[in-house]
Amino acid sequence: MAGIYIHVPFCQKACNYCDFHFTTNHTLVQQMVDAMVQELYLQKEYFAKDQIIQTLYLGGGTPSLLSSDQLEVLMQAVKANFNLANEVEVTLEVNPDNVTNDNVDLWKFHGVNRISLGIQTLNQDSLKWMNRSHTSDQALKAIELLISSNQFNLSCDLIFATPFTTLKNLEYDLTQVTKLGINHLSCYNLTVEPQTKLYKQVAKQPTLITSDEEAIKQFEFIQQFTTSKGFEHYEISNYALPNCYSKHNTAYWQSRPYLGIGPSAHSYIDGVRSFNIKSNAAYIKAIKERTVPNIIEPLTLENKFNEYVLTRLRTKWGINMEELRNIFGPQAEAHFHRELKKIFHHQWIHQVDQNFVLTKEGKCHADTAAAALFLEQ
Repeated sequence: MAGIYIHVPFCQKACNYCDFHFTTNHTLVQQMVDAMVQELYLQKEYFAKDQIIQTLYLGGGTPSLLSSDQLEVLMQAVKANFNLANEVEVTLEVNPDNVTNDNVDLWKFHGVNRISLGIQTLNQDSLKWMNRSHTSDQALKAIELLISSNQFNLSCDLIFATPFTTLKNLEYDLTQVTKLGINHLSCYNLTVEPQTKLYKQVAKQPTLITSDEEAIKQFEFIQQFTTSKGFEHYEISNYALPNCYSKHNTAYWQSRPYLGIGPSAHSYIDGVRSFNIKSNAAYIKAIKERTVPNIIEPLTLENKFNEYVLTRLRTKWGINMEELRNIFGPQAEAHFHRELKKIFHHQWIHQVDQNFVLTKEGKCHADTAAAALFLEQ
């Protein structure tokens, strides 16, 4: 199983918490699309010739800003240079204010079958504080339109632990989106990233940050609520109805190969990671010169082991001992058990058959638990 990710680095507005690579200047949109089409051609031998592409993910940025012609040339370039599965999962990240009848028909026509809708919250004060480009009313109407089209698996993104998040309005958000019929939900704890507007705000007003205790309460509430509605908590931030997992993101967590297209996009195959430069202008210039402007990063044994532990532990499947031993050898397995004993008193991890998975308590400390098991660099 392999996937392709296309990063479209353009947004309508700059959200104050976002540290992804994007710009609100749309001058280079067409040149960027042309460059990404060319990169797809330049990277056509990235995978083995018989490798089947099971997932395609258009993210950003805001790829729902693309016109019909721009989306079409990207899709055609993917099909021309790679072997797509008959039932390939094609995900498009969408902002609620881009959801119209015409766009729904457009996305369907170009093969999109899964939508990731960036709602974040239905609290209008919080949306304004985040500097989102849509309103709560637009978000609800977008869900209704996408559901009524009966064409897409629909996932919604929510952010919790903001200065405006209470259990009451979190319950309202979850109630509204689930009762409308979505089949996947991603809930992210607000994090403060350097080089963002939020980072500067917090430096001046530290009380904007929700306490760890309150964030955990909200996280646990989300788990309880989604479970009551039939959703499975299959990854720390992701919840799905049966058979509605994100195949693309699951492949990331299982270390499957993927190719990233566009500025800042990452790729991974055979233990080697690479990432494209973040400058739009420099990226376009390099591609015009028929050069993929990426940095190659071969991973050490320690890198591979630590990433394996970090990503597997975040999922419901956890860490399989036989798989860990086959990949990293008996010494790594012995290290895992030795370090696990040191944190056993926390009761963050328990064994289910041959797998070690996070407990309910452990899900609140996933990164700390994983780091305790890492091999030293």
